[in-house]
Amino acid sequence: MLEESLVKSRILGSFSTTTLFGDTPFDERAVAVRILEGKRLQTRSNILLQPLLECLILLNGNCIALETSVFLSSTKFDWSHDLHRELLFGVWKTLVPGTPLQITPGKSVVSEEWKEVGFQGKDPATDFRGVGLLGLVQLHYFISTRPTLARRILKSSQAPSDGSNDVLFYPFACAGINISAFLLSLLRQRKLCRATYPIRKGSDGCRNPPSSRYLSLVDDTHALEVLNELYCGYFESLGQLWIDMKPSTAMDFPKVFEAMKQQQQQQ
Repeated sequence: MLEESLVKSRILGSFSTTTLFGDTPFDERAVAVRILEGKRLQTRSNILLQPLLECLILLNGNCIALETSVFLSSTKFDWSHDLHRELLFGVWKTLVPGTPLQITPGKSVVSEEWKEVGFQGKDPATDFRGVGLLGLVQLHYFISTRPTLARRILKSSQAPSDGSNDVLFYPFACAGINISAFLLSLLRQRKLCRATYPIRKGSDGCRNPPSSRYLSLVDDTHALEVLNELYCGYFESLGQLWIDMKPSTAMDFPKVFEAMKQQQQQQ
């Protein structure tokens, strides 16, 4: 209701769209004062100011989440960066425990085995181009916080080991990257406002060890944690739909992914 009222406000005009619904967080108090002044209401009265301020703080959650996501998505994966490398190899070690990655001699990061966990080629860095570091961070978060679930979904994404249907599979890691892109698009469309309402400016959401690994990458870990938890729910939903919809070939994956998108947007 507040969002609709602000968008339709003649007094605020384009200010409401560019400031309140942009890619960066806004100053809640300054905006609250601007709104009250525009309506010719008393700005010093807490009876009016405080409830409006609380609503704007909630509204700002999407802006904070979007800023964090855009920053990570615009950050390129860098093999020379220690943490980037650690997160990616952590994905392999958790998904395929006890199995060393076979590295191509002379090319320290290239390996055919990356395809086993759902990357498209020998170098996973090429798959992250669309969503940058956001894709890696969210994939790592899901796998490190829910290793058993992640390994179960990975197994179901692969072709049957008995060779009965060698075209029934989908790329696990790339599916995760697509989920990150989907989340980012929902944020841009402000379709996650209800989920991002708990996010507060400058708050620290590091409540578990995996989250602390990303402290050097983003300023607002609370926003990242909220988004990562959404991502985990989407990935779990995708894994279950792949089983429930009984696809016959890899060509059915887009249909399953679309079903996941529709399911999540209806919730």
